[in-house]
Amino acid sequence: MIKMKQIYNFFKKNKIYLKLLTIMFFVAFIFGFLLGDRFPNMIEEVINSIKEKDIGQGFFENFKFIFSHNISIALFIIIAHLLLFVPTFILIYNAFITGAIMRYFFMENGYSVFLKILPHGIFEILGIIIATTFSLKLSIKLLDLITRQENKSYVNFIKNNYQIIFLIILLFLIAAIIETILIMLI
Repeated sequence: MIKMKQIYNFFKKNKIYLKLLTIMFFVAFIFGFLLGDRFPNMIEEVINSIKEKDIGQGFFENFKFIFSHNISIALFIIIAHLLLFVPTFILIYNAFITGAIMRYFFMENGYSVFLKILPHGIFEILGIIIATTFSLKLSIKLLDLITRQENKSYVNFIKNNYQIIFLIILLFLIAAIIETILIMLI
């Protein structure tokens, strides 16, 4: 069960990280959108890898692919905290790629692509930003553990904020349902 007080406290204590990572995400997204045509091979590779997954099968298969893909990115971001601050670079890279892919589809389909992406993108982007914030904070606590031998800080952070993992899963669940429905309608 999700405890709202723990989630509220996480947001309150980490609002500067949330704001900073949100800004970083959207700046990288805009750069990806504006400069995406300069990396045609990379964009084509990403699009082909998505097409290889054969999205368009059935509702459950699409949902399973989308949900597991999003959860695996969030899990990778959280585990990457062990590499100290790498999650922030993962966020920036994903935002850039997302912006570049949006440009690709925008050039083919116009503004309608934004209307198709926006409903699920809100939940997905929020999930990624929260996962990165959680991971960044874990990196800081890990650095404290290494430099100051404060193991209680690291362990206490995980104990006090494990609810965030459930929130991230919930956000990706909602995003995957919406995205799957949109795929089925298109």
